[in-house]
Amino acid sequence: MRIRGKLITLSLILLGLLTQGLWAADPVPSSTTIYVDDTAPGLNNGTSWYHAYRSLQDALQAALPNTVIKVAQGTYSPADANGMSSLDRNATFELKNNVEILGGFAGNGMPFPGERLIWEYDTILDGDLLANDIALDPNNTADDKSLENHATRQDNCYSVVTSTSKNQTAILDGFIIKNGNANDPLAMYDWPYQKVRGGGLFIHKGYPTIKNCVLTLNAAIDAGAALCNYSSEPTIMNCIFVGNFTSGNGAAIYNTAAEPSIISCDFIMNSTDSGYSGGGIYSYDSSPLIDDCLFKNNLAGGSGGAIASEQSWPTVVNCVFIGNSVDWRGDGGAATNSRSDAYFSNCSFYGNYAGVTGGAMLNNFSTVTLNRCTFNGNIADESGGAVHQYASEPNYTNCVFSGNIADDKGGALSINDCEAKIVNCTFYDNNAPMGRGVACHNVYNNVTSFSNVIIHNSILWNDSNNIDIEDGSQLYVLYSDVSGGYPGPGNIGLNPRFANPLGWDQILGTPDDNLRILPSSPCIDAAQNYSVPANITKDRDGSTRFFDDANTPDTGLGLPFDPIVDMGAYEFGSVNPYADTNDVDEAGSSGSHDGGNNGGGNNGGGGLNQTPVANAGPDQLIFASINNTGQTTLDGTSSYDPEGALLNYSWNWSINGTTYMTTGATPVILLPVGMHTINLIVGDGQLISAVDQVLITVIQPLQASLTMFPGSIQRGTCNQIVYGIVNIQQTSLSAIDLSQLLTLFPGNVQAIGQSAYTSGPGTVGIIAQFDKDQITSANLTNGPLGVTVVGKFMTGQYFAGSDQVTIIDCP
Repeated sequence: MRIRGKLITLSLILLGLLTQGLWAADPVPSSTTIYVDDTAPGLNNGTSWYHAYRSLQDALQAALPNTVIKVAQGTYSPADANGMSSLDRNATFELKNNVEILGGFAGNGMPFPGERLIWEYDTILDGDLLANDIALDPNNTADDKSLENHATRQDNCYSVVTSTSKNQTAILDGFIIKNGNANDPLAMYDWPYQKVRGGGLFIHKGYPTIKNCVLTLNAAIDAGAALCNYSSEPTIMNCIFVGNFTSGNGAAIYNTAAEPSIISCDFIMNSTDSGYSGGGIYSYDSSPLIDDCLFKNNLAGGSGGAIASEQSWPTVVNCVFIGNSVDWRGDGGAATNSRSDAYFSNCSFYGNYAGVTGGAMLNNFSTVTLNRCTFNGNIADESGGAVHQYASEPNYTNCVFSGNIADDKGGALSINDCEAKIVNCTFYDNNAPMGRGVACHNVYNNVTSFSNVIIHNSILWNDSNNIDIEDGSQLYVLYSDVSGGYPGPGNIGLNPRFANPLGWDQILGTPDDNLRILPSSPCIDAAQNYSVPANITKDRDGSTRFFDDANTPDTGLGLPFDPIVDMGAYEFGSVNPYADTNDVDEAGSSGSHDGGNNGGGNNGGGGLNQTPVANAGPDQLIFASINNTGQTTLDGTSSYDPEGALLNYSWNWSINGTTYMTTGATPVILLPVGMHTINLIVGDGQLISAVDQVLITVIQPLQASLTMFPGSIQRGTCNQIVYGIVNIQQTSLSAIDLSQLLTLFPGNVQAIGQSAYTSGPGTVGIIAQFDKDQITSANLTNGPLGVTVVGKFMTGQYFAGSDQVTIIDCP
């Protein structure tokens, strides 16, 4: 019940404030910012979140150069525009130069509409023009062909997003791109092939920027279901490609005459049809940079379960390939290089499968350089459990092969008609009937071929059948440790003393296999310096390649007073000169996936590994919003490993008996009001730290009193001014953040003006004016309505007051 006596006092206060000109003006949106929200109730002219465009197409049409388009969570169709038919499959979102399109905003109706959390506020660009697609599971390969063929997807647009001749100022950032279907059979020879390629995103010429996007459930009948790069040089960064399918090559990305930079992206469960290649990425006549990417469980029907390169020059660094495969007729479970010049550095291949040859990789008529790579637990049903090469020039340095299996020849490497160099590599317990480590053979009947193979400074251990030659190949083994011994200068046949070859899980061929050497290993300072290529300065861990162990006599070969290199992929006792930075390889690239590093840890190739130290950061005090939930960023960046290894981070905490977990050095989490103990453990791939804890206290909003005036808010054309009067006790004017306009809920209605005053000892009053049409537009039903007004202290804590109004129609 309201007290009428207050109205006179209130009127006098309002009159005084208005005559003094103390109302804070509503800030005018920047002319370079356009807002898009599919639920915006206002004028839909793009000037604010309340008045946002409901269509992204309308915003793009209105965007001038140097514009930022901010898009709220929701679903947007390329056919949602004035005058555009929902049956037009040519509809697409066309990027613009000097226009940055940002998704992931909270939008209208949320406490903070400008808050941007791209992995929480899903902003979807949807090619399903009629919104009638049946649900398909991106993790279910049985659904793959339905992405092209199902009846409900025959009305989907050909390409959800298009970029033609755009430069790097054309930016798309923070979107889910889904349900494009480039399946027009009449356009198979219609240059530039947009209707059969690039169901999610088609890029023709130029070099746009694509960041923080998820491309999923897209299809194409010719190539590049999620993304086609045609004669282009885009930057593709921090994106996820999951569950895309093509009847041709390149289920996630197809490159032709292109030079894309693909950085820190994940490729998961993408697949091609039978006989086609590149479950993740296919490149033809292209030079892609693929840096710090994860390829997991991708499938190709022909070759290259994860990536396939034909007549190309790929650079692949700091990447991890796990569980990729080709079918029973295919080669190269993770990667194929055909007539290509390929470079791989600091990459790890775990548990990939090929139905024919090359469980992890096939090299065919190619020059392939592999430095600091790990191949563990890969399988081929015929030859080359890890890698098969034919008529190629493969070069391996500082590589590790453990637990790979071939049913015929070459448990690790199968070599046919090649010039191959293997320097400072480690082979352990690979399995094949012939050549458990390396097999030189002729895969074609009635054809004469042989290989020249150099194996220097390497370790091949745990079976007498490590090397097999059956085709007259020439093999030169020098300064290597081979089970049972092998003829040649500097060769030995002594136990290399591996640190923990089965790893902590005691399972061969898994990522934690530790083939670093221990003190007193006969492989220390026992190899030949002259065999190491001039550009190789680091071992598999990224530690200095040439290091002298003072406790071991030099038995290898080098110049006087120079450190003698060790046998195998790891240099004992060495240190990583880049321990305080990202792992940088000889090609000059960097990444955070760490390429697996064969279990992590830069502890000098088997020297004493010390336990890493977790530091969960200082205790935190954060403030909850009106939903009694606060957001905070955990900080484990002060954790460290004594040897400088890259760390894995594992956080956990409990709320009401339920345990929550997250990873990463600085994850963002939400916590309810209360006190929370967050636990952090870090690991270097071999050892884990003790638990460190951080205490986070979440403070609820301070309760204030609210009086709304008038108590009845009229819907319609009536002229009416609505005020909210907030009183906050035990505070001062200087403690209130008056730069933040009060916000009324429900509806997320911001004040159009406000002023504060001291209403008594230790009490502050704030009078705010609200647009009554914004209130009624946000609340469509007449009758009683509980409302809450929220503001902020300078400390960041919120205050909130509640009252009840009644919405009625104009008399």
